[in-house]
Parts: sequence; C-alpha cells; structure tokens
Amino acid sequence: MIKKWGVALGSIFLCIWMLCSAVPAEAGIRPGSSIAVIPIGFRGTDNTDTRALLAEKASEFIGECMFKQSKFAIKTLEESQAALDAQGIDTEGDINGDDIEKIGKLLQVDYVVYGNISSFSHHSESTGVFVVETDSQVVDASIVLKIADTHTGTIVSAGRGKGSSKTTSGSVVVPLPLFGVGSSSVPAYSWDSYELTGENVDTAIFRASADSVQKLLEPINMLKKTK
Repeated sequence: MIKKWGVALGSIFLCIWMLCSAVPAEAGIRPGSSIAVIPIGFRGTDNTDTRALLAEKASEFIGECMFKQSKFAIKTLEESQAALDAQGIDTEGDINGDDIEKIGKLLQVDYVVYGNISSFSHHSESTGVFVVETDSQVVDASIVLKIADTHTGTIVSAGRGKGSSKTTSGSVVVPLPLFGVGSSSVPAYSWDSYELTGENVDTAIFRASADSVQKLLEPINMLKKTK
C-alpha cells in the first residue's frame, strides 16, 4: 500500500512540475534595459497620403506617452528615426524577429516598441430642431503596439488601444439672416473625399496612442507609479 501511495504521489508531483514548467515566467523588462520607440505604420492602398500623416502623428504621440508613462529610459523617436533613415530602414511594414535584432543593433537598445494603426473610421450624426440642425463628426481609431526583445526577437508584450473623438457644429438648414451662419473649421485631413477636422482626428489618434501604451506597459509592470 505504501509503495502504491508513493507511486501515486510521485505521479502527482510529476504532473505539477510539468504544468509549472509549461507556464512561462511573468513577462518583464530586464532592469537597466534601454528601449527605443520606432515609427509605426498604417498599411493600406487607399488614402495613402493621409495614412502617412496619421502614422506620423501617432508615432509622435506614442513616443510622448512612452516617455511620460514608462519607468525605463526611452530613446526618443527623433533619435531612432534619424538612425533608421540613415540606413534606409522602413519600420512601417511587416517586422519579423530578424528585423527586430537588426534594428536593436543599429539603435543599440535592448527592446523596441513598434506597431501600426489597425483601424480608422468616421461617421456623421445629425440632430435638428425646427430650422437649426446640429452636425457631429465622430472619428474612431485603434492602434496595436508591441515591445520586443532585440536580442532574441521575441515579443514581450502587446496592447491594443482605442480612441474616439466627436466634434459638434451648428449649421442652418434654411439660410435665414435671423440665425446667421454656423461655425466652421478648417479641415486638416481628407479621407474618402470627406474633410475631417484636424483637431478631431488628432484627439482620436492621441487617445488611441495613450490607451495602447498603457495596455502595452501594464502587463509587464513598466508603468510609472503615480502619487
């Protein structure tokens, strides 16, 4: 009986050991590591000029958010961009493990943060009372970020953030002098023949950037502690 119990207990401990071995250790960044933020992309065959502008804007916001929220030293986007441009390296397309290692050696960092704008959309909402109509423009964006170890090419953490913004302007359906004219703003972006206000688009992109950075850093305990 004792022998059977010994065999049974041995089997149990073996199963526990196998289960524990199968679970990876908690992901994290090695103390004293250096991290670089590199330009993100926004792939697609339409609205190519606007996609490039949005990717550039998002990259700037992500760099700022990483600098403010990360408790590790961050190489600035400008430094990374200059080094990558000098070597003719494009980080806005697909990036694999070999690319990560190459970029890490070039920038002399242990980790890189990269990603892309995964979705961007807009729609209009209208509400009206009598002859006065209120138009709202809603912009939504999503950004996926990853942080990878440049020594191994493996992804340490990933996060998907969302951002939305809404601007409202009053317009007059019937051009009556009594009501005057509605407020207007200078459009900064063109998308599918629609003019999207710059402030609205930038706000949505910024919120998506901040959200993606937080979701990227939180699982690996990289967020600065706030008082």
